[in-house]
Amino acid sequence: MSKVTQQPEKQTEIPLPPGSDMEDGGAKGRPESHFRGLSDVQKWRKEDWMKKGVLVLVLRAFALLFSFLSFIIMVVIPNFQLSEPNSYVFSIALITMVYTAIQVGIKGHELRIGKDIISSDVVVWIDFIGDQVMTYMLLSSASTGAMNTNLARNMGYVNPIVEKESTAVAMAFLAFFSLASASLISGYHLFTELSRS
Repeated sequence: MSKVTQQPEKQTEIPLPPGSDMEDGGAKGRPESHFRGLSDVQKWRKEDWMKKGVLVLVLRAFALLFSFLSFIIMVVIPNFQLSEPNSYVFSIALITMVYTAIQVGIKGHELRIGKDIISSDVVVWIDFIGDQVMTYMLLSSASTGAMNTNLARNMGYVNPIVEKESTAVAMAFLAFFSLASASLISGYHLFTELSRS
């Protein structure tokens, strides 16, 4: 009776996914998200919001700078208050300067200490409404000032005073574009918070 020798079956080697390592049990091949805890996810979201906060801070700082320049230029114009459009540009530049200075101060302090001074549920509404209102007011004042300077040029009044008025209006437009960009981000923040609630 012949003995039948049974050879051990060859085990099929399954190829490992790229990036896996057998020495540590394949732990390196797993996505990092499998090992992330809830605190890590929250930390990542916090860092993402901080990056957006820095961008908004920079945009509001530019709006502060341009509104300050518009304010200063209007101040050096003799008897600017006698012109209603110039007074309007001056007033809105002053209001914008105060608003953006407060916003930059608060946001800068929050980024420095790493925590919110005011609740984020309240801040998103303040930022959205404040940015929208100030953006509209800047556009309105800059448009009024531009119409006034264009009218003066068409009537032949080309002098240093009109040139200063044009420069102040240009600064108001730059402040508008900076704050309008910030208002888009604050609107995104608001609607993101509303979608999560």
